[in-house]
Amino acid sequence: MDEQNIKTRSQSGWGRVSNLISIIFFPLFIPIYGSFLLFGVKVFSFYPAFYIIKARITVFLFGTIIPFFCILALYKLKIISDMALTRQRDRLLPYFLTFVSYVFCAFLLSRLAMPKFVYALMLAVAVALLINGIINIWWKISAHATGAGGFLGGILCVSYQNYINPLEWIVTVILICGAVAAARLYLKAHTPGQVIAGFLNGALCTLIIPNLRFGWLFF
Repeated sequence: MDEQNIKTRSQSGWGRVSNLISIIFFPLFIPIYGSFLLFGVKVFSFYPAFYIIKARITVFLFGTIIPFFCILALYKLKIISDMALTRQRDRLLPYFLTFVSYVFCAFLLSRLAMPKFVYALMLAVAVALLINGIINIWWKISAHATGAGGFLGGILCVSYQNYINPLEWIVTVILICGAVAAARLYLKAHTPGQVIAGFLNGALCTLIIPNLRFGWLFF
């Protein structure tokens, strides 16, 4: 489909809905949503409020704000063509900068004496971004689907680690994953294979990595 047809499609009714979904669930916003759910788990009721506030600020700053301004700076410097990173060639440097920011976020969370699964999830997302960046050299894997998959995998991981069953949230995030995938496909931003690969990358990283032993990385 040529660029004119894609533009016409994005301006249709469903196109506007798809664009809105893509904005709301832009990958850099997922850590914000995830942190609000994460720090509502009962185990954090035993933590001083000051620690929880610092953890939220750390996630917000290094998970969203710093990567966003890195992308903004790259756009202002005309290193990338748009903030949405629609072109495959524009994605490599933002992926790398975001990866570094997320690793640093995981390190800081570990210094706040958070449970292992908290900083492990940030490290898992960083690894998923690194994998995306490597794959992106040859193939435009979906970052939106990776974020959605990471969101679902993160909820399942936290549920397993804390012996809880937040069924309503699991179902809600599954529906969100479906909506994000449908939006990216409708806008012709990705092929079905790119969306599926992105989802599996995010979900598997956040399901597997927090269960590995890597405490020596931080302590």
